[in-house]
Amino acid sequence: MIKRCFKNVGSWLKWYWKDILTWIISIISYLFLFGFGFFLCFILARDEIIYLESMVESPEPEVCALCRNGEGEKIHAPCIINLSTGEIAELSVYEPHLSEPGEVSTELKKGFFSYYGAAGVNIMRNQESEFCRATLPREFEKINPAHFCYECRRIVSELDKDGYIIADMYNPESVSVYKIWN
Repeated sequence: MIKRCFKNVGSWLKWYWKDILTWIISIISYLFLFGFGFFLCFILARDEIIYLESMVESPEPEVCALCRNGEGEKIHAPCIINLSTGEIAELSVYEPHLSEPGEVSTELKKGFFSYYGAAGVNIMRNQESEFCRATLPREFEKINPAHFCYECRRIVSELDKDGYIIADMYNPESVSVYKIWN
């Protein structure tokens, strides 16, 4: 009886060995793809979790780089803010007023242009043609949340996680921010 059972199994394997092998390879492939997908999701989620954790756990600074806690002088021109250092580069065309803080100069200097760097950005300004251009570096660093208050972190995190943003900081109580596109 056992002999006949092995004989039936042997004949059955003789006819269906290709189908059995196909099923085994398919099951192993599906298990491998499931494991690879799980691993890939873990890697992608890990980076997001580390980013969110740093945004929540970093202490607030005394003075926020973006809103400046509603204080400070008016900044007339749009600004580029370096998210990794919290530095501000004003894209101004006019010189600041010498005696009145937060105001622009009444006289326009003509015949030259200025080239300077601020917040990791190279800025070229020509007052006569009212032109200002900023050149950003190719490599961006991640945001350092220690430079921003919790409300500004929320606003900035909706825009970008690294690099630079443009901000309209004329009114310190209501700052508008924009993403920089290539």
